[in-house]
Amino acid sequence: MNEMVLPGCRNDSLLGYLKALGLLRVFSTQADQAVRASWRDATLVLHTAQSNSDVATFLLEAYAPTPVVNPWNNGAGFDGKADAATQIIDTIRKTKSPRWAAYRSIVELITERYVKTGRRQAFIAEKKKEEFLRDLRQHYPEEGLAWLDVAVVIAADRVVYPYLLGSGGNDGRLDFAVNFAARALEVIGDEPLKESSSLLADALYETSTAQLKQSAIGQFSPRYASGPNATSGFDAESLVNPWDFVLMIEGAMMFSGALVKRIESDGNSSDGRSRSTQFAFPFAFRSAGGYGASSTEEGTRGEVWLPIWNGRASLQALRDLFRKARADIVPGNGSQVRAAASASEAAVAALTAGISTGVGRLQRVAFVQRNGLAYAATVAGTVSAPEHGDELTALITGSIAHWVEGMRKGDAAKGGAVAEALRQFDTLLFEYAAAPEERNKHAGQELLAGLAALDVALSRKQPGWPPPLRYLNAAAINTLDDGSWEHNVAAALASLGGSDRAKRLRLQLEHVKADESGLRLVYDRTIQPATLSAPTLAKSLAQIAAVRARRAAEPKGRVWWTAARGAAVKDVAAMLQFDRDNKRHQRCWDRLANLILAYAIVEPSARFAGTDGDDDEPAQPAIPGPYAVMKLILDHPRARDERILALLAAGHPERALDLAARRARTIGGLRGRWRDVDGAIISDPQWYAAALLVPIARGWKEYRRLLCAAMTHKGEEHVYEDYKQLVNSGDAKE
Repeated sequence: MNEMVLPGCRNDSLLGYLKALGLLRVFSTQADQAVRASWRDATLVLHTAQSNSDVATFLLEAYAPTPVVNPWNNGAGFDGKADAATQIIDTIRKTKSPRWAAYRSIVELITERYVKTGRRQAFIAEKKKEEFLRDLRQHYPEEGLAWLDVAVVIAADRVVYPYLLGSGGNDGRLDFAVNFAARALEVIGDEPLKESSSLLADALYETSTAQLKQSAIGQFSPRYASGPNATSGFDAESLVNPWDFVLMIEGAMMFSGALVKRIESDGNSSDGRSRSTQFAFPFAFRSAGGYGASSTEEGTRGEVWLPIWNGRASLQALRDLFRKARADIVPGNGSQVRAAASASEAAVAALTAGISTGVGRLQRVAFVQRNGLAYAATVAGTVSAPEHGDELTALITGSIAHWVEGMRKGDAAKGGAVAEALRQFDTLLFEYAAAPEERNKHAGQELLAGLAALDVALSRKQPGWPPPLRYLNAAAINTLDDGSWEHNVAAALASLGGSDRAKRLRLQLEHVKADESGLRLVYDRTIQPATLSAPTLAKSLAQIAAVRARRAAEPKGRVWWTAARGAAVKDVAAMLQFDRDNKRHQRCWDRLANLILAYAIVEPSARFAGTDGDDDEPAQPAIPGPYAVMKLILDHPRARDERILALLAAGHPERALDLAARRARTIGGLRGRWRDVDGAIISDPQWYAAALLVPIARGWKEYRRLLCAAMTHKGEEHVYEDYKQLVNSGDAKE
């Protein structure tokens, strides 16, 4: 078996990928049905019993081009004008070789049925292009359907043009059919170019020995378009290898569209859903940005994803892949599986094994309008398709897909902070989807933080649609647990309020509140949320702590100070040792702020960090005595005094410590004495208040450590039991 490595057919550009499909398609259907294709370092490899020279001989001497004509377009060679397009059609009509027989029959049918009878001119003059296409589809011979079905998709009520081939086989004034016929005549016509063989070698092996020809290539390859930024319609002269264009169009015919029944979210109806017959094109999605050159102002037609399959594949297997091409997602509202409509939905589908099996990754190609002029096929990155899916994406898929796409299709994301937050989220999503080797917990945390930032931006705008993001699956936080103090502290803070949705931390960070049922979130402009940007993080958390302590002092208000999740004392000790004025630590500071926002949109789970730790863990951070005293007082229902946090937030640490010491002496029944904290220095009182807000895991080991730091005694276990009994009695009394 010959392995034919073809460096001219690479999957890292639209032109190279389509050339690869085109070569496989024509060689398999016209020469060797047993041929297989695989990828090696992004390069096509043909596995065939024939030699390299046999393949070249077939293309030069036997290959029969697929009939490609656009009689529904002006300037396609059927207008009767003495122009280049008409001359090309006449040349095809006069060919003698049997390899052009199918082409000649299609041209003859169009001429006899539509041109000579005047029907074509009538259709066009009366602007009945869709009726023309339906009539043409009914009478077209089999050999012409490959092009017709990829250039247009025809339904009873309308006709749709896949953006892979512009607007019906043309891009502005550039007619792909006319150019395909002209290039094919140059290399395999009755009088081909003398350098046709050298041009073929260049196309397959990138030998660069033959002179390229002046011709337009359209949106398929900005590299070959003339000028540094191309021109409108790509109709300026550019240098193209005719074989590139021929094989590219042959490969494009694998992307034929179809009519499908699927559920789409229109973002306007009350339930956000509508049922209708839709057009589907293989691996084609609404563009979502998320690549380096994208911007909120950039226009796009959409994206086509090029599936890079694993192993060796036959033409029939690839036809099945493209015919069944789906990226399936499962909405979180319990409705049925549906096909992804946008690129961001498709990325989520790929990460949750929603793409057809056998695909290792997908190359994103966006059709982007540059400088308000023509569209160009821009490589927008890759998306990996893991065999078993990604755990984090699987947990959040159902919750975000419907919500994000409702925002994207409505008015909420038009300009401003929401549009920028959406662009940032897309970038994070596609970065996460592109690199499986870098898909670690830290990358997942950044992705969730991007989603939270989008949610916060949307709450400031408060659109009619979509509503606030529903809480994500509780398992998401455990999935992202990297063991860091930032993670543990953020997860504990985000769970404040526990099962009471009206008292959760999220409601202090966004313009949202729980409705009367307590089950849904609604926007509320009257709320003044705290800002958790890095410069104000300590101040904001200190203010939140003061508010929650004050509310906890109200009758039946203890839930304001409790949480579903707790951090270990060592995590809070590490937090207190953190020097936020050190510029080297700025990244950690930003990360903590982002994690708090990220975890606030996740449903809290009853999991406590630190409860299973080893008694003899080495290098435990020192627990400051002032913190231990104040935390034990604030966590004691009978001793708690909300003024401690108010004083810290206001910048009066000495008065806060003095009050805590006095409150400590009111707690009787403890077999030990409180340490003397008079004169202790608290250099950053607001940061201390933020640390005191962090819930501690309800395990005896954690409170024993606090008691050891706050009291002078020898029997820690006995002291803890005393404290626990006092706390429990206080809970019962409250």
